Parts: sequence; C-alpha cells; structure tokens
Amino acid sequence: MLTEKDRIRLKAIYDKYNLIPEDVWEDKETFFKIISKDGIRKIRKQLQKEIPGLWFDLNLEHCVLNHSVVKCTPKIRSGTQDNAYIDVPPTFGEAAPDNSTFFFPTNVAEKRALSRMILEIADLYAEGFRGEEEMHKLSKKTKIVMDGQGSVDNAFKKLQEKKIVK
Repeated sequence: MLTEKDRIRLKAIYDKYNLIPEDVWEDKETFFKIISKDGIRKIRKQLQKEIPGLWFDLNLEHCVLNHSVVKCTPKIRSGTQDNAYIDVPPTFGEAAPDNSTFFFPTNVAEKRALSRMILEIADLYAEGFRGEEEMHKLSKKTKIVMDGQGSVDNAFKKLQEKKIVK
C-alpha cells in the first residue's frame, strides 16, 4: 500500500522521466512496479541528457539453441579523452524456454539486460521497479499513481476507493 511519502516519491519519478499512466503499473503477484518499454525509453532518454557521454555496450555472452545471455555495460565518458570511461558494473539479461515464450531469445535477453541497466543507473531497480521485458509471467495489470488526466491525487483517491492503499 502506498503511503503519502511513497506517493510523493512516485510523483517525482513520474515528473522527472515524463512518465504517463500507461508507462507504469503494479504486478499483483510480485508487487513490483512494472515499467513499459515506452517508459524505459523515456528514462533512457532523460538519463542520456543528464549524463553526457552515456551509452550502452551490449555483448552476446552465451547462445545455445534457445538460450541466450547478453551482457550490458554502461559506458560513461570521463573527461575529454575518447578512451577514458568511468567503471560501472555490468548487468546481464537472460532468456530461455522457462522464462520466455518468445522465439527470439537473444532479442529478449538484450532487452532485459538494457532495461535492467537503465533502471539501475536511474536508481529505480532498488525502489522495486522492473522492466516489462523482465517479467516473463505478468499477472493482471493494476495502474498505479496516476490516472488518465495525469493527476496523482485523483489516482490516489481511486486506489483508496478500491482499498489498494490507505
């Protein structure tokens, strides 16, 4: 359930990354806040404005039959030298028959790795946000925080009426 403090923090996240109601929902099974592919793109765009020289190096680490692992390493330029970068730990995306129903596991693994890294850099992963690509088994979507008019207060009232929050 969202507290007033959580609501204020989430509104700040929505505002900072220009997110709309369709970009974020809460998964009923995991209670993670899921960000759509479009939402991830918006966050990436904002991060690249805030962090000059940010780009992502994606490498296929493992690919056997229908199992793929992709490594995503963010690259952030350090100063003006072309080959000087700030070290940031990589993350991995993986796709296999037990966690993906798609026929292109390398494509799914790539999207998962990139989505996870974008959320890590934005400090949203630790806040319980996950990318849509990461959730291979999504339950029914529950929109959170904002309604179609972009009003946090109206959405919060609707969530209270549905007894999702106090």
